[in-house]
Amino acid sequence: MRATVFMPLALLIGCAHRPAPASGLYQIGAATASADRVMSTLYTVSVKRDAFDAATVRTVHTEGEWTEGGRDNRFDSDAQTGADPWPLRLEHAVASAPAAVRLSPEGAVTALIDEQGWRDAARDQITALDLPGAASAAAEALIDPEGLLRDLRRSFPGRPEAVWVREESLGGITAALEEACTRSREGRLTVWTCAGGAREGGVGKARLQELTTWSIVRADRRGLQSFEMGYEGDVVVLDASGVVRLKNTLMGRRLVSRAP
Repeated sequence: MRATVFMPLALLIGCAHRPAPASGLYQIGAATASADRVMSTLYTVSVKRDAFDAATVRTVHTEGEWTEGGRDNRFDSDAQTGADPWPLRLEHAVASAPAAVRLSPEGAVTALIDEQGWRDAARDQITALDLPGAASAAAEALIDPEGLLRDLRRSFPGRPEAVWVREESLGGITAALEEACTRSREGRLTVWTCAGGAREGGVGKARLQELTTWSIVRADRRGLQSFEMGYEGDVVVLDASGVVRLKNTLMGRRLVSRAP
């Protein structure tokens, strides 16, 4: 009798792992530095995979540290006080509302499944803060489905293409990135390594120039293991006639990693 050896389908057909968010906790850390500001943030995000093409995502913890004008500041969502800036408290409250999202075949977040349900949950989180009336009124602008999806796509962008074009917010400036990517294996991981820069960035007076970027996406049989990206370039401020009046270096790094 001939022995039959069964192998995973992905190995037989040579497919890469799908870097979709897996059930569990992800930590999302980011650091940005410019001439007048240094900032770092750390978010803990809970993911529950509901189906191949659906997941529920919510932020369970937010930490931030920043130096501005020579002053050190800190925010911790688990130890909030009345002295904390209310925009940060509102931002965490909105992010903590569970969001059911649709996933593409490549594993990227593409759409909200129940937009009204998410809006209602976000309002409930804001109401629980019992903030002053002015803060609560401003909170409505933060209940932004498109903004939520942009943030989630930054963390869960799916499988990179050979030429990977995507939108990123770098130091508060939106840029269209284009990177060339190659695929390899590291043990049980599929790895995409990408490098490139910004095709364009910024609107109005603030623009990005000579920006270089790199990205590394790692996935296993469960889904996305990590997504890391970095950038460096210049921010220029133009006057009304388009002449550069101010030029500063901007650099940053962002890491999304799944907890063991």
